[in-house]
Amino acid sequence: FELALSSAEQALANPFLPSELRGVAMNAVAICHVKSGRLPEAEVLFTEALRLLPTDNVREYIQAHHGLAQIEMRRGNMAQARALNKVGLGLVQKFDERTRRTDILNMEGIFALLDGNYAGALQLFELAKRECEQTRNHRQLPSILNNIFKAHFELGQYAEATDALEQARSVIAKSGNREIEGPVLNNLALLHFRRGRLAQALETATAALEVALQAQDARGTAFRCLALVGTLLELGDMASAWQRLEQAQTLIETTGQHELEGYWTLQKAE
Repeated sequence: FELALSSAEQALANPFLPSELRGVAMNAVAICHVKSGRLPEAEVLFTEALRLLPTDNVREYIQAHHGLAQIEMRRGNMAQARALNKVGLGLVQKFDERTRRTDILNMEGIFALLDGNYAGALQLFELAKRECEQTRNHRQLPSILNNIFKAHFELGQYAEATDALEQARSVIAKSGNREIEGPVLNNLALLHFRRGRLAQALETATAALEVALQAQDARGTAFRCLALVGTLLELGDMASAWQRLEQAQTLIETTGQHELEGYWTLQKAE
């Protein structure tokens, strides 16, 4: 991640870089900023990239729209996020751009989840999964499987949900890409919690938190601190529950992860 960001920033620093390549480099830096939660910086770069990129550079043009959609989703501006992703979907379909199809289908599936259309979401995620498998995109496959879990979980299909997470863990173990390992472990902890396996839920959620800490992922750390609170409350460990709430609050305030404030307030009320 740091190497990718450094390389893209070095490219941008070159005053002789052609306009189109500058747009590509801006996309790359912006993607890194989204992952680290620096949304305003990412928004500026994606917007400027769209200005510089020729429309026949479909791959990067779609990426910029998808990146802006991710930013608006993080901010809770769902109508704008949907509109941006629809532009990307239209371009994917028009030009049969397979390199970005997985991203776009995945986000459409997320919107379906948010609408409560779990069966529709599952269909979209399965299409994204098939795209990953056909293109051997092992980097994104665990993330898609994690979303397939969410659809199955909402449908009450716990066996299928568990299978999706186990598939994700297998791909992570084989590929060595641990980027999605924390969310997968966190969701496995949720399954344990739902089934009343509190000790296993606590162990798995703590492992998910450790992954975020090792990756220095501030947003992931804050979110997983909050995710631990429910299990700690069920176990009657109030001191640890408050400690995790305070840890999350500090991260939210110092890193600007304001989209988590509502979740933090709800956990505090409980």
